[in-house]
Amino acid sequence: MQLVFQCTNCGEEYTDPLTICKKCGRLVIYKPDGSSGFRIFENIKSMWRYESLLPPLPKRVTLNEGYTPLIKSKTASNMFNHNKVYLKDETRNPTGSFRDRAATLIVSHAVSIGATKLICASDGNHGASIAAYASRANIKCHVIVPSNVDEGKLAQMVAYGAEVEEYGTLLDEALDKAISMAFKKGFYQASAELNTLSIEGLKTIAYEIYEYMGTIPDWILIPTGSGLTFYSVYKGFKELMEIGVVDHIPNFVIVQSAGCYPIVARIKNINHSISKKVNIIKGLNVKEPIFLNEIFNLSKNIRIEGVLVEYKETLSTLVTLARNEGIFVEPAASASFVGYVKLVKEGIIDRDDSVVVLLTGSGLKSIDVFEGTTRRKQLTVLRGLDTKAMILRLLKVEGPLHGYAVWKKLGLRVTVQAIYQHLAELEDKGFIEVIHEDKRKKYKLTEKGYRLLEMIE
Repeated sequence: MQLVFQCTNCGEEYTDPLTICKKCGRLVIYKPDGSSGFRIFENIKSMWRYESLLPPLPKRVTLNEGYTPLIKSKTASNMFNHNKVYLKDETRNPTGSFRDRAATLIVSHAVSIGATKLICASDGNHGASIAAYASRANIKCHVIVPSNVDEGKLAQMVAYGAEVEEYGTLLDEALDKAISMAFKKGFYQASAELNTLSIEGLKTIAYEIYEYMGTIPDWILIPTGSGLTFYSVYKGFKELMEIGVVDHIPNFVIVQSAGCYPIVARIKNINHSISKKVNIIKGLNVKEPIFLNEIFNLSKNIRIEGVLVEYKETLSTLVTLARNEGIFVEPAASASFVGYVKLVKEGIIDRDDSVVVLLTGSGLKSIDVFEGTTRRKQLTVLRGLDTKAMILRLLKVEGPLHGYAVWKKLGLRVTVQAIYQHLAELEDKGFIEVIHEDKRKKYKLTEKGYRLLEMIE
């Protein structure tokens, strides 16, 4: 069965899974039939449980991707007493990222039409995913990466047997090279931003959120580079609305790097410039995002907020998530939680709202962010603060604790007496206060302590 893809603007049809219409330059998508409604195949424990709304492919290359959990956030509860925040943990996918959802459809389509070699431009996760699924399908894979690709993701590509080529410093440049090579050498185009089947795979995130919650959340926060993930999740909810399963679309938050934010700049009507003084967040560094115009047009009809985050904020937050949620994510993933914290403090997200924070990829792929010449430097990155500041952070995240619990949770090579001394000094300066709870003396962060910690961070 040959798939048909259609331009959202002029209606031009294609049999190749293009992203951009050759006739008018607008977005090309696959439109599911939808006549069977939102049918879930309960016996399938992967994203293919929604196959009735996915493109029908005669050959399926799968590693049981998707079907990842929504986990109630303990961190949000402790920080803001916000008990309706859920973490969509995409680190549970086969290669450790949400991109496996796109890879299974792209490679399945390539195999179904008889392709024998793939080309893919990627700054990390997508290249690793395509390499893994191409390996599973026994077809050749060529990945073009920019120079700043994460070493962990590069290692995955090599391990899966891909031929890797470095080109340019931005994903935009790697994509240009992939377009040229696909045209000249007859490669199947497997780049996420250039193959509209990526949208079909990633939209299943929306299906899973609805299936788990049984409703639509008030907010979804999405770390954003090209805009592909945002559009895909939006399309998933839009399809559910079109077939009558839900009656509205959730509010979205696009989280971008303070070093590269063209989409947020457009929807908020602010100037955008890439500064070399600001550390970029790998995976979010796309100068000319393909989905920019589509997102801007959507922002006129649905609520889309934009927020910018700093690289250093993502580092401290990924440590917080690891230590309090048991989920180790990469900086691009923790960016979405940083965005959540900022919007709660700004009053845009209410503490009664239901919120889904998308955590896109595993921190094991970006372990180089913790590199240092000595163990002391590595610990400095992980802890980032001196002992007193670490105590303040712990009380901010965990809430009131007695002194012994503070000592145990910090896990430092200091005596419990030393921790009590720090607590006494912090109390004396008004940064913490003593309360009595369950007949026990506990320490609680004061408003002055919160302000100090914000300054430190």
